[in-house]
Amino acid sequence: TLETLIQDTETEAVLLADTLASVLFGNSSLSPSEGLSPDQSRTLIELKKRLSLYKVRLFAADGTITFSTDPDEVGQVNSRPSFLGEVARGRSYHALIQEETPSLDGQIVTVDIVETFVPAMRGGEFAGAFEIYHDITSRKAYLEAVLDRTAGALALILIGYMLIQFFMAYRIKTIEASRAAAELKADKLAYSDHLTGLPNRTLYMECLTRALARNGPQGEPLAVMFLDLDGFKEINDSLGHAQGDLLLQSVASRLRGCLSHWDTVARTGGDEFLILLPSIQGTADAVEVARKILETLATTHDSNQKELFITTSIGISLYPENGQDAETLVRQADMAMYAVKAAGRKNYRVFDMKMDEEIQGRNELRSSLHQALARNEFSLVYQPQHEFKSGKIVSAEALLRWDHPTKGAISPDLFIPLAEENGLINEIGDWVLSTACAQHQTWREAGLPPVRMAVNISGHQVKQGSLPSRVAKHLAAAGMDARHLELELTESVFMESIKSNIQNLVDLKSLGVSLALDDFGTGYSSLRYLRDFSFDRLKIDRSFVQEIANDGRGETIVDTIIAMGEKLGMRVISEGIETRDQLTYLQNRSCHEGQGYFLGRPMSACALAQRLAGGSETLFKGENSSKGIGFLSPIRVLCSGEGK
Repeated sequence: TLETLIQDTETEAVLLADTLASVLFGNSSLSPSEGLSPDQSRTLIELKKRLSLYKVRLFAADGTITFSTDPDEVGQVNSRPSFLGEVARGRSYHALIQEETPSLDGQIVTVDIVETFVPAMRGGEFAGAFEIYHDITSRKAYLEAVLDRTAGALALILIGYMLIQFFMAYRIKTIEASRAAAELKADKLAYSDHLTGLPNRTLYMECLTRALARNGPQGEPLAVMFLDLDGFKEINDSLGHAQGDLLLQSVASRLRGCLSHWDTVARTGGDEFLILLPSIQGTADAVEVARKILETLATTHDSNQKELFITTSIGISLYPENGQDAETLVRQADMAMYAVKAAGRKNYRVFDMKMDEEIQGRNELRSSLHQALARNEFSLVYQPQHEFKSGKIVSAEALLRWDHPTKGAISPDLFIPLAEENGLINEIGDWVLSTACAQHQTWREAGLPPVRMAVNISGHQVKQGSLPSRVAKHLAAAGMDARHLELELTESVFMESIKSNIQNLVDLKSLGVSLALDDFGTGYSSLRYLRDFSFDRLKIDRSFVQEIANDGRGETIVDTIIAMGEKLGMRVISEGIETRDQLTYLQNRSCHEGQGYFLGRPMSACALAQRLAGGSETLFKGENSSKGIGFLSPIRVLCSGEGK
């Protein structure tokens, strides 16, 4: 019956369509030309004409014929593609058409033909439609197709076999292409940093080696720059790796913007970057790039609605004067970078041969630092701070000193950064706090006038949430009134983790201690933290005081800081006063307090006790004015153990 004929024809059409789709849609085109050779296509067409008894067309979504058993039809546009709308819904569609054909006795008769449309799917998406129906070139052929379905089934099997062969050949090509793509991806992973997209160390070293070969032994100079971010570990530890990753991506983007298209920047691990400047005229070119990088990175980084500050230390080595091979140039740039770290960070330095000795000496100090506390090699000295109006000593700043058993006195500028790097700063800071509080209480028990004890606190200590409780413990152990303790902090405290650091400062103030902002104007000088947190004192850095009477701009800065402190309700103290002219200028500008060599060098606890016993006249008669002052009995007892 007609219904049976439709059902059987549709079943065969779907099978044939699936087989064709496996071949034709193995690539990204509707056209089989990319997947089948011309000979294969012709063979397929001839085979279908001879065995399948089907007429097959493949229509693209716009009605264009992209495949047909009749090659002349390829490329034509169907004049009635209305069936595509039905097939696009994902189901087969059939229709009856009538064609005239000779009957077995030679008469022309009209024959009903079942025309089936099957969706052509590629990757789960609609890509067109197959049109499949019997190709009746004669009435006999049609009757044979209707009466003997076995012949049609056999034809489909043979077509399927041939198509499978073609499909396997195509799959081999696909596998080879996939393998090539996988190898390309593996190469990318092997030569690039997945987080920033920058080249990694392997690719950088290859670029540097090629640049050296191209420049030749006496050729054009080039520069290698080694960058290490300052304080990145603290950001990672306090805010988490997600924030750290965003910051690294921001740094990578800014570094690209500082370089020309022929330069190379690579992330070599953690917070380290390498830069290659393959074509420079000399040292000045490399220095110019280093300065640009320092300036660019120092501005605020927006990281997931957080404002982060980061600086970098940069070491530079030059070819050919500093080395002839890639490994040597990178190693020497690394040494130059560590020399910058030792000198205070946030700078650049060009390699010279003395750095090797400096690095070795620094490593020796790092090792000795671990034993310094246990061996009682640390001590405190105290520098008086005077109130200008009364002339009295109102505060003493406790300054840490290290007397190395073989190297002698070690500058705090050398060992404090080392202590911060290796984590000893918290242990050393506790010792300083404990010793300073105990010394203050000793002065009080000796009957000396009450003064503030100023103690420097590292940003690393503030980041530890336990600092307020540790300060409270040292105050209680010494029996010291919290009002007499002042903690001096630098602007680096506000470089990162601003919210948590301010909370730590709030907790410290709740104890009753006072807080001073040290070295104001030399760091980031953001007024935001002056707005968000109320300091008790603002300290003008010595670099500005030194410019008084020498540079009008320096005086302007000093005047501005004094005026700002007064407006914000903070007392202003100047440090580094070394001449009477500087003292007079600051007094005339209504600066509240000051310290410096002109007023008194750092001294022992005994020497300061003598100054405290001398009263207010010491401000105007110089630091030696205490000579001749009679010792009170408690002071004799206090100083008897010092031998000074």
